[in-house]
Amino acid sequence: MEMNIHKTKLPKGKSYAMRSSVLQKALDEAGIDMVIQLRYSEKLNSSENRPFFSAEYILPAPGRDHELFIIRVDSVDSSSAKRSKMYMDEEVIPEFIEWAIEMLALPAESTKLSLDISSGSEFIREFQE
Repeated sequence: MEMNIHKTKLPKGKSYAMRSSVLQKALDEAGIDMVIQLRYSEKLNSSENRPFFSAEYILPAPGRDHELFIIRVDSVDSSSAKRSKMYMDEEVIPEFIEWAIEMLALPAESTKLSLDISSGSEFIREFQE
């Protein structure tokens, strides 16, 4: 597996809600061996309307002969870090792995596999701080 991690430095009082090593272990245990782009980003405020965790399954395209997952993880207030990591480890990552296995098992012509995000090729989870 190739995991490309993009992580911005967070200001004091913010933390990331997921450890990349936990995701890596879950993917390895599930036998998912593909390119993963993991993008950590700062959520500027808790009222910002953006998912806490999202993943897209991207099919091969001209110039790229492989499929990949693009995973985005937002920051949380440091006061919520422990609770958010527990939620991520116990619920979000296992649910994502199930979804990823389902996506990989679909035939290439499946209507679920579309560049249209509303078609089911995106996995989203929220977290309330």
